[in-house]
Amino acid sequence: DSGTLSIYSSSPLHNSSKVVVGNGSTLPIVGTGTSHISTLHATFRLNNVLHTPNLIKNLISVRQFTRDNSCSIE
Repeated sequence: DSGTLSIYSSSPLHNSSKVVVGNGSTLPIVGTGTSHISTLHATFRLNNVLHTPNLIKNLISVRQFTRDNSCSIE
């Protein structure tokens, strides 16, 4: 949902890039943005979030998250 992104812009990737999901189908990328996840102890930044309106669940790249926030996940 683009409404959860603090910074949002229509994507130049819209006509060329898609997200491939588990069943092999592709979903268009219509925008990109930035968001945050807050906990009791820290706020984590989510950079380069892809907006794909037909995706019904929010997905996160653990590798990108740990790189962007200089952290590890166990």
